[in-house]
Amino acid sequence: MLTERQRQILNLMARGARQGMSLSVRDIADHLGLRSPATVYVHLQALVRHGYVEQTGRSRRYRLVKPPGIVVAGVVQAGEPFESQEGPLGELALDPNALSVRGNIVALKVVGNSMVEAGIFDGDYVLIRRQPRVENGEIAAVLVNGAGTLKRVQRTKKKVALKAENARFEPIVLDQNDDVRIYGKLVGLLRGSFRLV
Repeated sequence: MLTERQRQILNLMARGARQGMSLSVRDIADHLGLRSPATVYVHLQALVRHGYVEQTGRSRRYRLVKPPGIVVAGVVQAGEPFESQEGPLGELALDPNALSVRGNIVALKVVGNSMVEAGIFDGDYVLIRRQPRVENGEIAAVLVNGAGTLKRVQRTKKKVALKAENARFEPIVLDQNDDVRIYGKLVGLLRGSFRLV
C-alpha cells in the first residue's frame, strides 16, 4: 500500500506527464514544499519498487510507468451497520483522473443487499468522495457509533434517518445519542471483476 506522501508524488507526476514533463527530485520537493530532496528520493525509490515509476537513464528524473489507482479503503455494509476491522484492501487498477468527479475518491466493496433498488448489489465497488456532509436524499457511506453502512440520508426538522433502497429493510432512525459521521458521498459504481494491486 502507498503512503499519503507517495500518493501525492504519484498524482504530481501524473499531472506532469499529461503536460509532457518529467520531474526531477528537486522539482517534486519544491512542488510539495519539502526542504529535503532526500525525503522525496526515499519515496521515489519505494515507488520504483512498487512499479509505479522508473528512473530515466542516469538522470535524477523519474517517469510514471503506471498511474496511481483508486484505494479500496475497506468494505461497507448495505444492511445493518457493522464494524469492519479490515484496513485498505489494495487498489483498483483504475486511473482516478479518468473519472468525471474530483476530490479524495476511495472505493468501498459492498456487502449486503439493502441498496438493490438503487442498483447497488453485493460485491459491487462504490466510489465515495470523502466529505463530511451530504445533501438531504443523497446516498452516503455513514459511520453510526463506529459501524459503517451505505444508505440514503433523509433529514426532517426533528430527525435523521438512513433509508435502505430495499423494501425488506426498515430505515435506521438516529437520535442525539448516536455518534453519526458522514464518511463520504456516493459518486460512482463499479461492477465486475477488477484486479486489486
